[in-house]
Amino acid sequence: MVEKPEASNRKDKAPDESPQPPGDEVALAPEPTGIVQQAEAQEEQGGPTRDGQPVLPPHRKQPRDLFDWLTLAVAVAAVCFYGWQANSLSRQVAALSETIELMKNDQRAWVGGIEPRLDAGPPIKAIIALRNFGQSPALKIKSKVELRIKGLQEVPPDPPPVEGPGSTSVLQPTQEMTTDCTPDKPVGIADITGRKVAAYFVGRIEYEDIFEESHHTTFAYIFKPVPGDRGTWTSLKSGNTAD
Repeated sequence: MVEKPEASNRKDKAPDESPQPPGDEVALAPEPTGIVQQAEAQEEQGGPTRDGQPVLPPHRKQPRDLFDWLTLAVAVAAVCFYGWQANSLSRQVAALSETIELMKNDQRAWVGGIEPRLDAGPPIKAIIALRNFGQSPALKIKSKVELRIKGLQEVPPDPPPVEGPGSTSVLQPTQEMTTDCTPDKPVGIADITGRKVAAYFVGRIEYEDIFEESHHTTFAYIFKPVPGDRGTWTSLKSGNTAD
């Protein structure tokens, strides 16, 4: 009689499905989910690396790269904002400076010469009134005027320089003061009024305004006889300035 093999020796023995003791359970590794975890899994599996770092597909970015790009974007935005702010502040300062300058020009003193006249004397004199046309006092006023006698064909003289310290007088708004001079060479009134010589009345005025800024005014006239009258002073095309 042939004996049947033991059931324990059969190769097709069914697997033991009896429950395993709690201490013998085998834990399965979780599936990698994040980009960094995938990179680590790729490195463990012998995936491509560069300098020991896993190489990820180009369309994937690690969080560190994204953070760097965000930092750069914020820095560029900050530079643009502060550049715009600085430019805006510069424009505001320029506008404020222009406003202050306009205010100064409106409120400062403006001194000029008016109503020049010729006094037959004796002695012959050229006289002019200095007037403050501004809105505030003119300070430290000094001036120099000359009555220059020249030939009819000679070049007109330039206004003379002013020398010496300014006076302590103050010229209030709308106030006037006169100054005069005699000819720089002997001459008769008939020579001037008869147009035998050319008579030039030139001068320069210097002063300060209440903002402690210096200014000057120059004037240049030539005497022109008028038939039936003694004549009048006429402004030259050059030599009349003001600042």
